[in-house]
Amino acid sequence: MKKSLLWKVEKSKSVIKSALERFRNPCVVWSGGKDSTLMLYLVIDVVKENGFEMPWVSTCIEPLPFEENMEFQRKIVEKLGLKKVIWYKDVVKDEFYKKAGEIGKDKKKCCFWLKVMPLNNLIEKYKIDALFVGIRWDEHPERAKEVYFSPRENPKHIRVHPILHWSWLDVWEYTKERNLPVNPLYFKGYTSLGCKCCTTIAKKGGFKDLDEIIAFIRSKRVQERAGRDIDKERVMEALRRLGYF
Repeated sequence: MKKSLLWKVEKSKSVIKSALERFRNPCVVWSGGKDSTLMLYLVIDVVKENGFEMPWVSTCIEPLPFEENMEFQRKIVEKLGLKKVIWYKDVVKDEFYKKAGEIGKDKKKCCFWLKVMPLNNLIEKYKIDALFVGIRWDEHPERAKEVYFSPRENPKHIRVHPILHWSWLDVWEYTKERNLPVNPLYFKGYTSLGCKCCTTIAKKGGFKDLDEIIAFIRSKRVQERAGRDIDKERVMEALRRLGYF
């Protein structure tokens, strides 16, 4: 492992260890994407190395998920033998769908009622005091403002961001080196995953393997979130103020 990547791994594990020592009832938000999958496996490493209890794992908070992603998550949950798992259906309420209206039509309204509100319900229902989130500084200008431990209100909790210092390339190089499971949607040409209505393929023809993905990133032909809905990207600041990642 490259020295810089090794440092990033150790830094992330230090943040995770500190959080698991500090908080009583944490939860790992796992979308099935590359970043949160890496984060999940780092959490598992820290749990095993230090004898912690495995925290809750909440799967994808998405109102209109890809079936491939749902199947990927089901397989990984089974493979890892995760016991404390919170599924989207456990925290989304029928009234949220009614208030959101047509999924994807009004991005801010849709994300608030079908992402922010289920997330808030998760925190309150399961009495979560810390939420592990796999965002990175280089993903988006709004996420570049984050810190490793970020206090939040309404509902009160702490956001823990263990991989802020990783780059897009770092994530894929470590995924290959560590042989982490990869969501099949990436091989179809997606570079960033979200709701089905807000995500499109960034590379036609897809990728045959991880080496092609890594070479594509190094070529700097597109930005990571090139396949994400532009309207949603424009309102990211407002969404984050409402509680979005």
